Amino acid sequence: MLLLASNAKGHDIYTDLENPHTHGPCCNSRIVNPVKGDCRPALAKYRGKVVSYWVDQKWWVDVPASQVIFMNIPGEEGQVHSNAGAPPEEGMVWAHFCGRQYSSAIYSPHTMDGWNVFCAFFPPGEI
Repeated sequence: MLLLASNAKGHDIYTDLENPHTHGPCCNSRIVNPVKGDCRPALAKYRGKVVSYWVDQKWWVDVPASQVIFMNIPGEEGQVHSNAGAPPEEGMVWAHFCGRQYSSAIYSPHTMDGWNVFCAFFPPGEI
């Protein structure tokens, strides 16, 4: 569960973000879902060569560490993250994931574990 003062306002932190590897936008689907889009906070765990994201508290998505953006999201300070249950593993931290389940109709530079991944963020102080 994600608690925000306003879902649309909360999504705005992703609006101007670009993937430094591809120079493409991180958020591509506000047309598909104008409130949620395809970016959201997600629990994640750094595992060396990959970062595992627990997306929507349903799916594991492994992103190669070389494609992860190690930075905090500007403007995220006002967000409150709440997990309906315990994280699936110890050592997980809140990060951000921009992507959605694979569709050949959606361009993405990366397809991983059945997901189009536009951007994956991990807080730099948590490695």
